[in-house]
Amino acid sequence: MTKLHVWEQVAEELAVWIDDMAEQVADGLLGGGRSPFGAELSEEEKLDYYERQVFNPDGTPNVEGRQRLLNRVGVRGFVQIMSALAERRGRGRLPTPPESEPQPGPVGARTIEEQEPLSMRQIGR
Repeated sequence: MTKLHVWEQVAEELAVWIDDMAEQVADGLLGGGRSPFGAELSEEEKLDYYERQVFNPDGTPNVEGRQRLLNRVGVRGFVQIMSALAERRGRGRLPTPPESEPQPGPVGARTIEEQEPLSMRQIGR
């Protein structure tokens, strides 16, 4: 083994110290693998939080809240959250929308069954 110059020894020790300090700081911030500013919540508390975001107090869908959530967590996160909420709803935990009379459609509106099939010319072929 060749003897290192004093400056090379200092540089090596400094590099090791910087690596160790970076790991210590990262471990301190992550606190055991969770976000530095994330709260420790149970799954039930997380579902309560997301429920308030995606459903109005009367149980109807909150479209704006759902869009904000989708933008924040992405498609995969949104699907995961909504699947968990749907499973919870299946257990009767989420509020269901109130039963109401069907609202009349616009004047002259017909149901699908009442409409005539489109011709090929109308489709654009």
